[in-house]
Amino acid sequence: MMGYDYFGYGQPSGEISVWCFSLSLSSCFLVSSKLYSYIHHIVSS
Repeated sequence: MMGYDYFGYGQPSGEISVWCFSLSLSSCFLVSSKLYSYIHHIVSS
């Protein structure tokens, strides 16, 4: 599973990051930096 982050893939920005399952904005949602880091760890492993 690949994700796209418009703030820079693998680089959480501030307290809130945007995680996207594709380049379509409708596939994006806001996550906290801690949750983002967890998701990124899962998809990178």
